[in-house]
Amino acid sequence: MINLIGEKLYHPHLNAEYTVINFERGLLKVKSNNSDVTEWLSVQQGLELYAEQQKRRADRAEKRWEILKEKIEESSNSAFMAGKGYIGGLLVDIENLMKHLEEDGE
Repeated sequence: MINLIGEKLYHPHLNAEYTVINFERGLLKVKSNNSDVTEWLSVQQGLELYAEQQKRRADRAEKRWEILKEKIEESSNSAFMAGKGYIGGLLVDIENLMKHLEEDGE
């Protein structure tokens, strides 16, 4: 059983957010967060709004996760390229050193 008291519900058609303040006789008493108006919703309406709210939260979490993955990938690529440049620079230095040693050995 889901306890909806205290839960914030978003009503997409009214572009309003409600807080569930009571449950009585199969109805949810909700208070608009924009005003002091209270309304009664059927449990079905409340559950539909709750499901919509959970979907919106999941969508926002998914977007945040995608942004985080992109940032991690960008920073990993930057670190890899910086490391590759450093290693590449070492290889060039070693090759130059080998050439000098060969020239000195001749």
